[in-house]
Amino acid sequence: MVSFLAFVENRVAGSSDKSLHSALTSFLDARAQTHDTDVVSENGLKAWVAEMALSGLAAATRKKYLSAVHSIYNEWSGDADSNELFKPALEIASGMTARDADRAEANLALIPRLLNVGPAAGYYDTVNVFLYLLYDVRADIDDVISLKFGTPMPDIPQLNDIIDRMQSSRRKKYVFGLGQGKKRDGRIALDLLRDMSATLPMLGFDFAGEFSRDRVTALWITAARKAGVTSSEIRATISDIPAEYAPLRHIIPAPLTDAARLDIMRRVADTIHDGAPRWFVMRMRRTTTLDDIKRAVSDAPGHLFDNISFYYPTRAVVTLDKQGKKITEEKPYLPGILFFRLRKDRVAHLFRQIGHLAWCYRQTNTPESPYCVIPTPQMKEFQRQVGSFTSDISMQLVSLDTPLSLDSKARISGKGMLDSQVGIIRSVSNHNGTRTYTLALSGSDFATWTVADIEEVYLTPIPD
Repeated sequence: MVSFLAFVENRVAGSSDKSLHSALTSFLDARAQTHDTDVVSENGLKAWVAEMALSGLAAATRKKYLSAVHSIYNEWSGDADSNELFKPALEIASGMTARDADRAEANLALIPRLLNVGPAAGYYDTVNVFLYLLYDVRADIDDVISLKFGTPMPDIPQLNDIIDRMQSSRRKKYVFGLGQGKKRDGRIALDLLRDMSATLPMLGFDFAGEFSRDRVTALWITAARKAGVTSSEIRATISDIPAEYAPLRHIIPAPLTDAARLDIMRRVADTIHDGAPRWFVMRMRRTTTLDDIKRAVSDAPGHLFDNISFYYPTRAVVTLDKQGKKITEEKPYLPGILFFRLRKDRVAHLFRQIGHLAWCYRQTNTPESPYCVIPTPQMKEFQRQVGSFTSDISMQLVSLDTPLSLDSKARISGKGMLDSQVGIIRSVSNHNGTRTYTLALSGSDFATWTVADIEEVYLTPIPD
């Protein structure tokens, strides 16, 4: 016996009845998204009704489509008792509330207003809390209250951008200054909801007179649907279903991995605001220098690349010339590899400007492939390992005329992973013009490395 889906597909192909054709096509489209294991089930039919409600079909049309598929099912199965299978879906078909798309679309269009709010505004933290909750749809009010710098969070460029904006000083503990430690968390949450309820309408947002975490989630769902995320994927990503999207309660969640959920959240964040800078990497052509790249960028018309930043880690290398004089040179760790931070939508413009000097790495070896994005946490870890050699942090190397003595105290310098560790030198061995230091950091942890006598060593002596 042919399956019911195949039976429906055959009827669609041979049907001249436009109404029936629309009903069966709607059913097949919903089945393509469902993760129901049965061919036709009560949950699957409810999910189809929910899809119709979310797409804006009127209640009368939903019932009409459902009845049409019911008739086809009876024809296929010859089962006079199929009413029990279709009855639950028919019962909810007329009572399901469709979404309010116009209000959500209007609110989405106002997001750039929030991005233009500067630190001088008294509601700067409030606005950034709202944006954080919007990009991280799985976070709640308590999460943002307790969020500290360094706390693990989803790797979404827009979230990283918020964290960078909020770090006004290195001593700041909490990302959002909401009076933590002075007020109870419950009081902070109430005050925060009150502030957002007052601030966002002042900036033009319309939440129908009621603001809550669900209103933010509803805005995210609107953006997700605009980004092409399916209802089953949305259902599997969000934690709570807002009233505006009540039909989602009948949608069967997609079997998503954590990585797939994160990818969806990134897609939605890009739909909301695609202006967050990302890290990319280019390969400079032979004889091209960082100065050449900077000069080409500065010659570009307009202001497309005003906020570009470069990262080209170097190290100081000391050699002796023929007269025995020390010569210090800055040499790159990765010759020809230049990291840069820029908005994703401007990378193509950049390489139209400097394409004769460098090329950018892509995900695959095709011209249409997206440019490779380096996740911000990985980039920060890389910078931490080799040292953040930027304009505000420079490596200070110490040149020693004589080796440090045994049992002397020393501090490791160099901005690497052991930077600022203090220990006791336990051994110094000399071999063929090199010195090998072993530094005791604790009873069981030691740092050891070999340096040439003419090079700076990464130890700073600490006087007794």
